[in-house]
Amino acid sequence: MASENLTVFGAIDDERHGVTLPRIFTPPLRPLTKETSNGFAVIAFAEIMLHVHLYPWQQWLLVHALELLEDGSYRFRKVIVLVARQNGKTTLMGVLAAWWLFVDSNKHPDRVPPVKFLVVGAAQTLDNAKGPYNQVKEWCNPQPSTDEEADLVIPDLAAMTQKFVNTNGEEAIITRSKARYIVRADKNIRAKSAARVVFDELREQHTDDGWNAVSQTTKAVWSSQLWGISNAGDYRSVALRKQVDKGRKLVDEWTRL
Repeated sequence: MASENLTVFGAIDDERHGVTLPRIFTPPLRPLTKETSNGFAVIAFAEIMLHVHLYPWQQWLLVHALELLEDGSYRFRKVIVLVARQNGKTTLMGVLAAWWLFVDSNKHPDRVPPVKFLVVGAAQTLDNAKGPYNQVKEWCNPQPSTDEEADLVIPDLAAMTQKFVNTNGEEAIITRSKARYIVRADKNIRAKSAARVVFDELREQHTDDGWNAVSQTTKAVWSSQLWGISNAGDYRSVALRKQVDKGRKLVDEWTRL
């Protein structure tokens, strides 16, 4: 079972395995515990429900990114994550999306009822957005068609799932509580109002258009959260560079206080 103490998360710092602590991050407002961060709940959900053991960097990120304010809302409305290739980015986003859909959607029904709780997976192309989404589908499939698919199903999640929509461009997972998880290419996001968004492969955004469209979706929802996650970009990665520069400036201002 996941620990509730950051000091025993197995943080590492060596040449062979890498470093858990990121080079740049916004410090927490107060000590992070299971009362002040939903990250601990996601880690436990991954371990106990999904049988996924997260890496130390994934655990650290969840605990810090899901920091809570005193009213129970998320401190961070936007989370920008840069991580190297082949380090478990898709797995992490799949775990988080599943927790949002099946657990977080029921936490504050007075503020955001499940029927209005929309999780969006976005990327420049639909295929890029489908990585975490397909992982969640494997876990919650209520009607597996093969023995291989059945072996991947988490029965408790399947029991909470009403149906899949598999129409191309309209893909969705709909729970029995009516919370939804959809995936779209960034150009098809407009007019959606989302509680949670994962914008994958942010480095592929060579203009501001996609980011501007996606970032509008969470503005009208209480305690919404938008994650932009990516590998390192290049000179064309306009949206990623702007968000990273904004983040650096905020961290610098914070550390000067």
